[in-house]
Amino acid sequence: MEEKIKIYISNRINNILKKDMELFEFFKKDGSLNRNDFLNCLIVNYHEKFSEDNLKLFNLIKDRLKENNLDNTYLDDTAYKILSIVEKKHLHLDDKKKDIVISMKPTRNSTYVFDYIENCLLNGNTLSCWIRFLLASYCDLPQDIRERIIFKNNFELVDKAIKEKKKVFFTINNKDNKYIISPFKIASSKEELFNYLLGEYENESLSFRMSRLKSLTILNEPVQYADKVLINFEKMLKNGPQFAYGSDENQEIVVRLSDFGKALYRRIYLHRPAYIRCEDDLYYFDCSLNQARQYFERFGKNAIVLKPQNLKDSIETFYNQARKAYKNTL
Repeated sequence: MEEKIKIYISNRINNILKKDMELFEFFKKDGSLNRNDFLNCLIVNYHEKFSEDNLKLFNLIKDRLKENNLDNTYLDDTAYKILSIVEKKHLHLDDKKKDIVISMKPTRNSTYVFDYIENCLLNGNTLSCWIRFLLASYCDLPQDIRERIIFKNNFELVDKAIKEKKKVFFTINNKDNKYIISPFKIASSKEELFNYLLGEYENESLSFRMSRLKSLTILNEPVQYADKVLINFEKMLKNGPQFAYGSDENQEIVVRLSDFGKALYRRIYLHRPAYIRCEDDLYYFDCSLNQARQYFERFGKNAIVLKPQNLKDSIETFYNQARKAYKNTL
């Protein structure tokens, strides 16, 4: 198959797809979004799971129809019609007034998948309609699960390396940033936004966003973890896998929260570290300095860092610089 495929999708689905293209960095050389590459990648990596889920639902519907002694002549056709209605309702595809048209073209590397879909999976649908259902199903998933679909090969390779206890090689963004690490675990952020690979690199516990790993290769070298690195991994899994720990980050963080600061802590979920204990207005944390800085800089006077001194100085400098910048605008 080489001709273009036109697909009708809702504005909501179109916005999610565009957002994912940006978040997962599918760009052309001129900086514009590369929709064709993204859609080909999505369909190639998701068509099997999508069709398997549909088959399970189809068989469930078929079994229920058999219980009501439906004539076998009409069984499959009726089950497919019910499945189509269920999908449309579940995936919010009934309002055609809001549909927009996008187009895509299979690449040389994906043509075989589209041929397979067209010959084996349509079940009475057109190819365009089947892809429409698939895209809607994809957009109904949490972002971290969508990332696992788009970068399916990376996840499978890292999972294999972890299982076999082998090191991996990869680059980040450009070929100058090269790493050979001992992979420990893939973990999703608490906000279900991105997935991160936790690994040891030169006795440091580091974190890498899975969607940014390039040239990923399993090496024939056994993994190794220093004890302090394993301790840091547990802290990262507790507070947020995106926040790596430096080798000198073993200090307890103490923050004094006002009453409004306590309310902000309950309300602001993004990047929130878990406290290990609290004593009246004093909250004690065992998270990375970077996480504490990013989180509590939003609180202003309602969160005062007391310890450690370097974190306190850093946040104080942040506010002083902001004050000076505002003062210079007067």
